Amino acid sequence: MSVPSFARSPAEVADLVWSQEFHENFAVLPDLILQINAQCPTLLHSLGHLDRSCPCWCRQSGLSMARLSRDGISAVALRCDGFDGSDGFPHRHPQEAGFFGTLPPGFCYPKIRESLPLIGQPAAPLQAHWMLTHLASIADSDEHA
Repeated sequence: MSVPSFARSPAEVADLVWSQEFHENFAVLPDLILQINAQCPTLLHSLGHLDRSCPCWCRQSGLSMARLSRDGISAVALRCDGFDGSDGFPHRHPQEAGFFGTLPPGFCYPKIRESLPLIGQPAAPLQAHWMLTHLASIADSDEHA
């Protein structure tokens, strides 16, 4: 059984593939590969940019390999067509990563790799709806007036 995959152009695949150094250091970690029957790790703001600067300018360079080795990494790899793990894995396409956070599958991401940090740690739409509904019910109740 596999996770649904979204169509990728060759340019998107090239943009999403891990750097050689990242692959050599971290592709061997068994918990990095998402298991279809296990919980998905938290998608952090650093998604897709552990080894390079962040497009929002919160970091001007990638995290050092020494720091990543010491503190661990927050990346999610899925086995997918064309990648057997020996030549690297691609980072998740924003639509695939958004799928794990209950974002609408048709949401348009203008820049593929640069969109990944936007997906990391957002309030999922279902969570946001639940919270707003809960807050509205509190505001409308006579008990809290």
